[in-house]
Amino acid sequence: MRPRALIDILNHCRAFAVNLRHPRIEVDDIRKGLVAYSSDLVIDIGYEIRDILPEAKDVLVAFLEENQVLSATALRGLILGRGLPDENVDQIIDILLWFGVLGVKRPDGSVTYIYDVNYDMPILRGFIEKYQAAGVSFQINAAFVPGLQIRAAS
Repeated sequence: MRPRALIDILNHCRAFAVNLRHPRIEVDDIRKGLVAYSSDLVIDIGYEIRDILPEAKDVLVAFLEENQVLSATALRGLILGRGLPDENVDQIIDILLWFGVLGVKRPDGSVTYIYDVNYDMPILRGFIEKYQAAGVSFQINAAFVPGLQIRAAS
């Protein structure tokens, strides 16, 4: 999502290689590094969400072992299932979109995340409104798949 993220991922991979005394970063170090990075990302974004909306601090837990692609109805159900009030659901979805946790799945199968529209929320909301009639879906960013043990889209 950001150049800094690539540096963080590489640092995790390198740490596994060093700790396992590999002379260079191996494929398994990369796998482990990606999982560690994803776990850190879940924690960090969780703190960001807590700072914005304290009652939603653990909302990411709702996505544990869920499918990577969710209908709008399923997404709302997961959020409400965490005991959050209905009046906060749209705000929570906006927060998840803003932090790149969720993207809007388009009819052609592509996914648009906030960084794809230069952090312009009205454009991202415009896509949601445009696809509402067809049944808008959301996709959990691949960076969160290992950390939340998401069932990845094929």
